[in-house]
Amino acid sequence: MTTPIDPVERHLPEALTDLASPRTPDYFIDILGQTARVRQRPAWVRPGRWFGVNGFFGRPAIVAVVVVLVAVVGGGILLAQRNQSTIGSPASSPSVAPGTAAPSAAATSSLAPAAALPNALLYSWMGPSRTIEGLGSWTRTQIVFKNGLTYTTGTQVGTYLTSDVDASIGTMRLTLRQDEAGCHAGDVGDYTWSLAPAGATLTLTVSADPCAARANAFGGTWFRQACTNTEDGCLGDMDAGVHPSQYLTPRRPVGGPWQPMWGALTYTVPAGWSNSQDWPNEFSLTPSADYAKETADGPPAGAYHEIWVVAQPRGNKAVADCGRSIDPKADQTVDGLLRWVAAEPALTSTAPVPITIDGHPGKWVDVALKATWTPKCLGGIGKPERDMFAYPTEQADDAWIAGIAGKERERVILLDLDGTTFGILIDSSDPARFDDLVSQAMPIIQSFKFQ
Repeated sequence: MTTPIDPVERHLPEALTDLASPRTPDYFIDILGQTARVRQRPAWVRPGRWFGVNGFFGRPAIVAVVVVLVAVVGGGILLAQRNQSTIGSPASSPSVAPGTAAPSAAATSSLAPAAALPNALLYSWMGPSRTIEGLGSWTRTQIVFKNGLTYTTGTQVGTYLTSDVDASIGTMRLTLRQDEAGCHAGDVGDYTWSLAPAGATLTLTVSADPCAARANAFGGTWFRQACTNTEDGCLGDMDAGVHPSQYLTPRRPVGGPWQPMWGALTYTVPAGWSNSQDWPNEFSLTPSADYAKETADGPPAGAYHEIWVVAQPRGNKAVADCGRSIDPKADQTVDGLLRWVAAEPALTSTAPVPITIDGHPGKWVDVALKATWTPKCLGGIGKPERDMFAYPTEQADDAWIAGIAGKERERVILLDLDGTTFGILIDSSDPARFDDLVSQAMPIIQSFKFQ
């Protein structure tokens, strides 16, 4: 099986250098970060588990970053920097306003702790790119609510505009804890707030705030981050409406530079759907009833019921362990891959049907294993299996493999994104539920928009 790259080893020199900076790359300060790992279907092999599971907390030089980030706020709210990341080759440094000093660390707030915040707010909330005078420009932003009696931060993790919060139903008063970005300790801002029905979308509206930077930073729509897999930065259960991806990068060259890209994919879901994965090369949407059965390792073994989005799909040869073995005979275009699927002795597929999504042409087929196909994967799930597609290198932050097993059915949609092939799989391991999943999934897929 594939051996993942240890993310800490790959970026340790960069991390030690960047700890001296007021803005550390997302790769380290963002506990949502991306690392080399393999997601493999249908066996769900994930040999690469990152940070907290793969020895991360055993490395003292990096542990300090995580501790500082986790112990961010007591009884308050802060804006946390969520900016560039480096996977593949380093991305450019974040933009910082000339002559701007990073906020100084404050060991304990001199203000009295606020009353307990509503439980519905006690999450990290993700928002779009912003330019905030006195602080700079960020590719994404995050606000965090926490309860407690102490406040600890460090300049290197990029936490800003930390404020004590007095929140009641529908209203919120923020009191700034220190001089920052042209504002002054003790500045009081009044806001209104509301949650959408599922509690996963927060709207903050400025009523009055003398701190212009805070009003610019906190006002707007925020999306709750509540991923069952705490190693992922997905949103988890969502409200009905339009939502953005955070990490998916559909047109990224294979193994190329990467950084978080807010809204590279936007999509519209009805009530009852969850964002179950968000990585640079793959992304998943799952009915909430099925998502409720997932653990940190994903759905129960052999149980898949979702829309699975994958970047740069390639045809994968049949090998004994069902591992990555890219077939050079499979053309990388939409038509070439579908011709390859149709010719595979393990697979049966329907005639290709044209489809257009956000102006991008593509085709779809429904795929299943032939009844005559009997090979099973070494170390697999004990059913006939065939891995169809794979990301073309294992040296990547998200080296996925997609296959099919037993009586599982999949709809394979391939799009041409301006010369880059992009895959969307509607995948149900329960053939009796496949048609219902397709009927729910297709309107969501038709709502896809690519930045």
